[in-house]
Amino acid sequence: MAAAIDGLAKECVQSQDAASTATLLDVLEKAGIAKRFRLHPESVVVADTNRDEYGVAAKDVCENVEDVVITKWHDSIFRGVATDIPGPQFEKVCQFNEDLAAGSGGRLPPIKRDQVQYKALRGNHTSSGHRAILNGCVHPSPDLTIDGKLNVNKVLHECPSLGPVLTLGAQWLVIPSTFLAKYPGAQAI
Repeated sequence: MAAAIDGLAKECVQSQDAASTATLLDVLEKAGIAKRFRLHPESVVVADTNRDEYGVAAKDVCENVEDVVITKWHDSIFRGVATDIPGPQFEKVCQFNEDLAAGSGGRLPPIKRDQVQYKALRGNHTSSGHRAILNGCVHPSPDLTIDGKLNVNKVLHECPSLGPVLTLGAQWLVIPSTFLAKYPGAQAI
């Protein structure tokens, strides 16, 4: 099994194709290497490697919040993938997220360092959107805001299915950072 996983990981890194990635994620989960967990929104931040270190755009996060509210949240549709943040990377990842928030005009949420444990490999905009709701970030939709800032009660009025996600977290597939360290390109999953 280890040789098969090694081959799949190398193929995934080289090809960057969706089929290889889907197969690798499935095999990692079946092998018990990657596991599904409900992660609180404040514990998951944007990966410093997301979009070639660009991160997330505040406009896209705002659109994501509105899209999720319109289409209604359903756990089975979300395909977030995260990894734990190794100690030596913690400061860099936190600073990356603090810089994103500082440059967003209030549209991206601050991070709570004492709660940060994971970085998203997939689902960065969704994760940021959940944190934006919890932190009352600036948003253009009057249906979701009070005085131009997201309001949890107004969001939940429009999309009650987000309630458990905002309190307990979404279901994430978590890949250990020790696995990703062996295959650095796999962080582009």
